[in-house]
Amino acid sequence: MLKLGCRRQLHRAFRGSVPAAVFLRALVIVLVAGGVGAAAPLQAQERSSQDRANQDRANQDRVRVVLSAKAADGYGRLVFDFEEPVSPQVQVANGVVVITTARPIRLSSSRVEKLPSQFRGGYLAAARVDPDGRGIRLALDRKLTVNSMEAGEKLFIDLLPDGWTGLPPGLPQEVIDDLAKRALQAEKRVRQLGDQAKREKHVVKLHVAEAPTFSRFVFDVPSGLEILTHRDDNGFTTLFTGDVAVELGDSKGRLPPAVTGLDIDYSGNGAAVRLAVAPDVDVRSFREDASFSVDVTPPKGARAGAVAAVRAAQQGDVNAAPAPVERRRAADDPAARLEQLMPLEAANAKPVPQPAPPLPPQAAAAPPKPAAAPQSADAVAPPFADAPTKPPADTAAAPELPNTAARPAETPHAANPSPKPAPPTQAPAKAAAPIAPAKVADQSRPGVVAADMERQGSILKLNFPFTTPTAAAVFRRGESLWLVFDTDKVLDVTELTNDKSGTFREVQSSQTESGYVVRMRLARPWVVGAEAQGFAWSIALGEMVLEPTLPITPARQLADGRSLLALPLDGAHRVHRLSDPDAGDVILTATAPGPTRGISRNQEYVEFSLIATTHGVAVLPIADDLAVEALGDKVTVSRAGGLLLSAPGLSTASKRSPRGRPVELDPQLWGAERAEPFQRRLTELITAASEATDRNRRAVRFDLARFYLAQGFAAEARGVLDTLIGDSGPSDDAMPYLLRAMAWMNLGRNAEAMKDLAHPLLATSLDAAVLRGIVHTNEGRWREARENFAAAAGIVATLPIDMQRQAVAAATRAAVELRDFEGAARTYSEFETVGIPRELEGEVAVLAGRIAEGKGQPDEAMAAYQRAQRQEDSPPAAEARYRALAMRLAAGKVSRDEAINELEGLTVMWRGDRTELEGLATIGRLYVDAGRFRDGFRTLEAANISHPASDITRNLSQTMASAFADLFLEQRGDTLSAMEALGIFYDYRELVPVGRRGDEMIRRLADRLISVDLLEQAAELLSHQVEKRLQGAARAQVAAKLAMVYLKNRKPDLALKTLRATRLADLPNDIHDQRLLLEARATSEIGRHDLALELIEAQRGKDVDRLRADILWAAKRYGEAAEAIERAHGERWKSFAPLADNERQDVLTAAVGYALAEDKLGLERFRSRYAAKMADGPDRGAFDAVSNSFGLDTAELRDIARSVSSVNTLERFLRDYRERYDETKAPVGGPAELQPAEPQPAAPAAEQAPAQQSSAPTPARG
Repeated sequence: MLKLGCRRQLHRAFRGSVPAAVFLRALVIVLVAGGVGAAAPLQAQERSSQDRANQDRANQDRVRVVLSAKAADGYGRLVFDFEEPVSPQVQVANGVVVITTARPIRLSSSRVEKLPSQFRGGYLAAARVDPDGRGIRLALDRKLTVNSMEAGEKLFIDLLPDGWTGLPPGLPQEVIDDLAKRALQAEKRVRQLGDQAKREKHVVKLHVAEAPTFSRFVFDVPSGLEILTHRDDNGFTTLFTGDVAVELGDSKGRLPPAVTGLDIDYSGNGAAVRLAVAPDVDVRSFREDASFSVDVTPPKGARAGAVAAVRAAQQGDVNAAPAPVERRRAADDPAARLEQLMPLEAANAKPVPQPAPPLPPQAAAAPPKPAAAPQSADAVAPPFADAPTKPPADTAAAPELPNTAARPAETPHAANPSPKPAPPTQAPAKAAAPIAPAKVADQSRPGVVAADMERQGSILKLNFPFTTPTAAAVFRRGESLWLVFDTDKVLDVTELTNDKSGTFREVQSSQTESGYVVRMRLARPWVVGAEAQGFAWSIALGEMVLEPTLPITPARQLADGRSLLALPLDGAHRVHRLSDPDAGDVILTATAPGPTRGISRNQEYVEFSLIATTHGVAVLPIADDLAVEALGDKVTVSRAGGLLLSAPGLSTASKRSPRGRPVELDPQLWGAERAEPFQRRLTELITAASEATDRNRRAVRFDLARFYLAQGFAAEARGVLDTLIGDSGPSDDAMPYLLRAMAWMNLGRNAEAMKDLAHPLLATSLDAAVLRGIVHTNEGRWREARENFAAAAGIVATLPIDMQRQAVAAATRAAVELRDFEGAARTYSEFETVGIPRELEGEVAVLAGRIAEGKGQPDEAMAAYQRAQRQEDSPPAAEARYRALAMRLAAGKVSRDEAINELEGLTVMWRGDRTELEGLATIGRLYVDAGRFRDGFRTLEAANISHPASDITRNLSQTMASAFADLFLEQRGDTLSAMEALGIFYDYRELVPVGRRGDEMIRRLADRLISVDLLEQAAELLSHQVEKRLQGAARAQVAAKLAMVYLKNRKPDLALKTLRATRLADLPNDIHDQRLLLEARATSEIGRHDLALELIEAQRGKDVDRLRADILWAAKRYGEAAEAIERAHGERWKSFAPLADNERQDVLTAAVGYALAEDKLGLERFRSRYAAKMADGPDRGAFDAVSNSFGLDTAELRDIARSVSSVNTLERFLRDYRERYDETKAPVGGPAELQPAEPQPAAPAAEQAPAQQSSAPTPARG
């Protein structure tokens, strides 16, 4: 009783029948003490502000009505006082008075139901409000005459007894007086509005503003004012229609030279404002908000004069002025002739394009560029062109350019328009052409230096107009040009970034703690020059250098017994640490002011390298503790223990190891070791090593290791070299490390070989460069291999013959893989010199086939592959077989299925090298094309096991990840059953992409599982998304889908738990509404019907009314359920379209509800509406039996009620829910707020996959 009656008692308390405070205190005591229904008030408190907003919005849709009733003087009167006009209609049929309204009304049902008891004369038998709020039905208790009268917002209905004579009762006098008063007030208001419209006059104010290149006339106009414009040869006319007064202010005294007159002409059409301008003056107009603008732009020559005035003002020449323009007064041209000359255009109907914005000050002040189009006769000479120049040696001390805007008194030549240059303080060192003046800095943006470009013939100059002393460094490394400036200004490189000439492929700039760095990727290797112009810098790019760089000569010095390298550089200012993203290393750069001085060529040292520079010093460190310092007059490079530098004057012939052994590999010694009888020479070397003393032990061991390597015993050689290096301690001899790297390489241990080759003693060794190239080729790093081979191209012929063959084969393969087939052919020709031993015939044949294939010679390629296949069971034979098959597949000479069969055999028989990997990649793609997704994904597992770090494996992973995504996101997966799709997903869930696509994939898979009633698996996927992946609104939306799955799986408690755990304030309305419907349904499913109704009390809509009906039916409130169903279908009974199956079921359910509630009036109304619609359907008999058997407790009625109650309304609710809220739509906000997914256990093959962390859950398989 308490749970069912709380809401009704609460309403009674607030209507005044019970003191509200007393009632609330009593309610709280009962709830706490009894523990019954305690969640209802808590649930009410948890309602968000969104619920109240929905409630207010729903109430605002209905018109409030005040109802009063009385019986006197022998008749009864009902008065309906509507808050707004609703156009009520009154009809009487079969003893029922039906009042319908155009808009829904808000009227208490209980108030209407009490009307029969308020009439003591027995006027009404029953009264009801229609569920849709658009009708009131009054059942007459006896024969009465109904008279209705509408007065304003009130409706009077008089119920007159049978036999009434005379006129019907009239309106109350106070109502008549109120109507008369309102009519008089309306008439008076109309007259006032008319008089006000006649007296109102619009005022338009004119303002004039000037810019260097155009003038703007701005009219302040009120809204709704129509504006017309007209342009002719003598001027521009603007017509303001209506009663308008134009206030010119001081505009006539501020007319620009291009406007020779300003007149106003008033007429019956309005006020016409005419600007007298010449025919060659450009006039444009546009309207914006509460203003109308007219822009007047003078001809080109006049604009050049204005620009010259601005430039002169920035240089301090205050007397400079633009060329005078003759003022002409045009003949009178009254606005009344506008309609005769040309039809007027409405200015606000089609806005005129706005003029180009005025030139910025720095653009207006810039001198003309030589590469531009020829200037007009009025072009102005560059600023400071007459200023005396100094030789380059004195440019570093040049004074700052005068700023006349800030210090006009300090400019001595400002008062004289033609000053004479002062004599130079010293004679120039040599006659030279005057240095081009630096660009004028942008004075409108203090603290910003704007870089610009200009072209002088074939040379492109980049100008950086610094106004304070600025040290710089300029150098080129590879494709990138680096510019480093010591400045605290912001460097604007927008013009460089927007370059359309194709000089730069990319321009990047960044500000560091001590300066600004600009990095430009050049489209071609231009020659770079730099020039200091006062404080500014000019960088030149072209085919030749105009200003040569003074060379910096490194010198070896000793300081505190330590060797260091000194580079003389006057004014050496600061050292910057730059990170080169292309090479992945660090460059230490020292800056200095002008003149231009740099390092002429790249120079290699043991611990570092010097990079060739245009200006400044750039050091590429190899040792970690290398220090570069700028000491004012020089730059030093040092280490804590000193640098390894050769003594001055040391000849190349004397650069030997301490024991006189040459640093390079000696092919004669190598060949001699190979020619010696193996056993005799081995015994000799082992005996010598065992008898060696401390003095000669190192040399003997070295000879033994070299012998092992020459004979092909790499493992034995590595053991000897490990002992030699471990026992010898620190040494300057690089050969042991070089030989051990060869041993590692021959053993296939490429990583260990690279460690030895990275030793500082081998940094400049060309022999080591060859070995690096071979190792990089073995690792598939083709670009790095080619760079090393290019660096050591001149010494390959000096190596031992077997190493020459390895190097030629590796260099050819690197060129082939980089698709440089011409270069590969040139390198391949070296085999004619070095020869091809039998063991290399297969590999060389494969290389020949690859080159022919790349050059478009398929017959020669196929012949070469066939030669390679003659060496059966060898790596070249396997590769040749794969290449030949790939050629036939690309040419269409073999079908996809045949290629799959042949590749399956090849990948099974041949394992462990690049051929297997390429075969797996090809067959994997063929599997996917054939729709064999599981087989395709299995090839990725095999590739991850054999070559997890290969570039082919990475590409295959991307291909399979795309195929996996297409399988679940596109239509390719529609051919798979839901069970098969689920199995593939669980087996290869590591391919689920990270982010939005991965989350969408999981949701779509969940939809497929839901469609086949795999609800547990779908809930597991969605639960992982809610708990691990999503946040915010996206989490709330996916939680709603999870709750729906729980409801479908008959677990309403878990649905409620999910919704409450993901509750969030200020959710979007659609997400909030769908969650509220699910919560209400789940609450009803656990038996708390009243609370469920309270949850959706503020909601409106067909699906909400249908849900409300289900809840009321479950609560056995059949009459209210029937009204909710009728409200849900609205005016469906008026449509000619036949009822659908679910609609017929709802109609039958509503009829049963009215019958069970014994609501005769409601049942009669409902039958009158839907009898015709149900007449042709299969439920006709049941509907007739229910609607015509009111009050009869027949067996047929009980059977119908039982069948109606057995309908699964939950399935119907979930189906309607999915139709309303599109389940395929991505969650609001997406995964932008994702939390990192927790590491998931995966299969062994997946553990080595280079793919990213999956966002999928990891449920148990099976």
